[in-house]
Amino acid sequence: MKLKISARCCVEDSTMEENVRLSPDLPEPQGEGPLALVGGGHSLSDHIDELRTWPGDIWAINQTAGWCQEQGIDCYFFTVDPSTRTHEFCSGEGVVHAHCNPLTFQGAVYKTTGSIPGPNTVVAGCFLGVKAGYRPIHIFGADSSYGETSHLYRNEPIDGLVEVECGGDLYLTKLELILQAERLAEVIRDLPEFFENRSGGFLSALVKHGDYDVTRVSRSIRDRMEFEK
Repeated sequence: MKLKISARCCVEDSTMEENVRLSPDLPEPQGEGPLALVGGGHSLSDHIDELRTWPGDIWAINQTAGWCQEQGIDCYFFTVDPSTRTHEFCSGEGVVHAHCNPLTFQGAVYKTTGSIPGPNTVVAGCFLGVKAGYRPIHIFGADSSYGETSHLYRNEPIDGLVEVECGGDLYLTKLELILQAERLAEVIRDLPEFFENRSGGFLSALVKHGDYDVTRVSRSIRDRMEFEK
């Protein structure tokens, strides 16, 4: 069984347009060599030493930036999230998209612009990293599934849990992360010269096996989603 999934932004287009107008005049990022794009999945704990000596730039997504800095990992705070809460996560120098809330630009040194492909910051970061000139993009901590907690460094309530089977293993996830895994797995498989997966969890399984099945969904999901057989 598969779910029909659509990506929807919770912030009005008019608000994002106003955010772009109010965003500070900052240069777009320009890089070369490998970029580490770092999310907060549990597999990130296996790469702490590697990232401490990473031979290039690191873009750490939202709250992951603060955690990385606590581990002695030099990184940029990176986000494309336009929500009003994102500025609470700012930590150190930032790479921030123009449509983000103006408060998010505290500490920002670079501004990304243009359309955002994909449902969230990690997917957008892949394409914005290539646009900036980095090759390849190494994707860490984008597991797209949950362990005993929601993130490596924190736990938060999850609304709308989904269980998927991939390669004989079961993974607990949610709709946004399924869409994230689908987009990431596609570019990782199709463009190996640009992208390399360093994540675990559901994403790693999907890259390897190429398909999955939904085995269980929460009642809230069942009440509002259409199913394909």
